[in-house]
Amino acid sequence: MRNLFASAALVALGACATPTGMEAASRFDSFEAADPVQLGDYDRVYLAPIAVSDDILDRLDRQIYRGTRDSEWAIDERTIEAKVEDLREDLVAELSERATLVEAPGPGVLTIQLTLTELASNRPTIAALSEEPSLSFQSISTGGAAVEAQLLEGDRVLATFEDRSRFNPINDPVVQAGIWTEADRYFRQLGDKLAALLA
Repeated sequence: MRNLFASAALVALGACATPTGMEAASRFDSFEAADPVQLGDYDRVYLAPIAVSDDILDRLDRQIYRGTRDSEWAIDERTIEAKVEDLREDLVAELSERATLVEAPGPGVLTIQLTLTELASNRPTIAALSEEPSLSFQSISTGGAAVEAQLLEGDRVLATFEDRSRFNPINDPVVQAGIWTEADRYFRQLGDKLAALLA
């Protein structure tokens, strides 16, 4: 009987296990592979400099930017650079557990080219508070982030994907914690998703 319970527990654990390898592609909002490929065959990874979309950069210039959501408050260049570095650090932390990170692309190296396409805070940014005195740091929004990426070996595109954070309800106490709570949480989740592809 004890062995029967143990077997049942293992089956249940397997059913709940996080997908790995190419099965992990299902964790992204959109994932397309050009050819059948096993990303787990790559033991070296080059994480290219992370790009930032024009939609985010437009928020540096309030004369041309008109936000459509509360979370699209004004943002300064220093903050963008800091959040890009936060994202990179989280990706490096997760990917380095699955592969050797290298300094340049090349044969047998998986290159990850990623663009940060959305970046939304849970509370007004410092730039927004400076420009709009009527705002309060107590203001709360859903926050989050989104990315798109190419996975390559040399010039050959192996796969592309798009992904975004799953926005929490606005009354979630976790969302209410800080300026970038939801974006930071998503950065860690994205690192975990990418690392799972290499398993």
